[in-house]
Amino acid sequence: MQARGEGLYSSCSQLGRLKVFYASHKDAGLEVVSRLQGLKGRVYDAVYPRVSGVVVLSTCNRFEVYVDGGEGEALRGLREAVGGLAGEFRLARGAEAARRLLRVAAGLESAILGEPEILGQVRRAWLEARGAGYTTPLLDEAFHAAILAGKRVREETGLSQGTASYPTAAVELAARLLGGLDGARVLVAGTGEAAEGMVAYLCSKYEPAMVTVAGRRLEAAARVASRCRAASATRLSPDSIKGRYDAVLVAVSGAPDLSWLSSVGRVVVDISTPRAVRDAYGLEEVEAVVREAVEMRARHVPQAEAIIEEELEKLMAKLRWRSISPVLEAVNSYAEALAAVEASRIASRLGVDAESLRVELRSFYRRLLHPLYAALRRAAREGSVPPGLAEAIRGEYLKRLEESS
Repeated sequence: MQARGEGLYSSCSQLGRLKVFYASHKDAGLEVVSRLQGLKGRVYDAVYPRVSGVVVLSTCNRFEVYVDGGEGEALRGLREAVGGLAGEFRLARGAEAARRLLRVAAGLESAILGEPEILGQVRRAWLEARGAGYTTPLLDEAFHAAILAGKRVREETGLSQGTASYPTAAVELAARLLGGLDGARVLVAGTGEAAEGMVAYLCSKYEPAMVTVAGRRLEAAARVASRCRAASATRLSPDSIKGRYDAVLVAVSGAPDLSWLSSVGRVVVDISTPRAVRDAYGLEEVEAVVREAVEMRARHVPQAEAIIEEELEKLMAKLRWRSISPVLEAVNSYAEALAAVEASRIASRLGVDAESLRVELRSFYRRLLHPLYAALRRAAREGSVPPGLAEAIRGEYLKRLEESS
């Protein structure tokens, strides 16, 4: 298992508890990721009892386990859950773990650069874990920062623009050839994941007059058609498909000969492998659209990475502030208690009003302690609070508070 360190941000002790064990298409390969897909429940069952909190992000391209807690205990739980596959994971700690989470949510670590679906997958993984009681404030803050970063990258850059998947690129190729698909009659031949992606994208970006989903099994075609209000289902056969269509989009398996679809549509785009419609536009033309989109998206990577660093620093600042907030609360409580004790003692000796004296003493102690407050706040902003100092100060004031009460 390879590990990455915390880099320049190691001063944030809270973030140091964050770890991620990850296996993705880039480092472990898709075969390993696919073998991990059904093990999410086992990972929660084995890892959570050993740490403070855990979130498992499982998609078709990655299996990532974000942990708030000890590295050794988390690794033992992971090995118990996935066996020998634990050796396929890489490890990032602290700020590097947080940075990875933000990059994943932004689409920078996706197989298709800028993949828009990943942001929703990150959010669902977090909400699922939080709903089950598996998260901690640290994990909640980290995932919240990741979602904000992902949204900013979507809204402020072109990283997710264009069509970088084959199903959506097939729709865009047809749209270019026809001058758009608003008001068009579209036939989608196929009922698999690619065909479903075509229908979902077609109906989210354009307003076709009619969409027909054709499949060898009518119930499967109806399932895909349910992704679009304008869609209906029919069987994939010459007898069932009547009339002419502006665009025919084909994504089928099993190498059927669907050459008859050429006479059905003005434009036919086929991404089946092998091609089912011989004289249709095929993968070569669709790949050109994909390459164009990927090249365009790549130009936005530096801007997206700058946003990631901005949001990471905001997360660091929030966690640093959280680390000293209990200290300031303890100091305030001590000042309040000390003012009350001293006011009572002095009032009884001098015969003056204790409450008025307590207010004056409280104001005096607050002014006296203000330089300490200011120094701690400044140190927290700069990330220069030495490890253990804030907790030591808090412990000392809590001890004095007990003695004075």
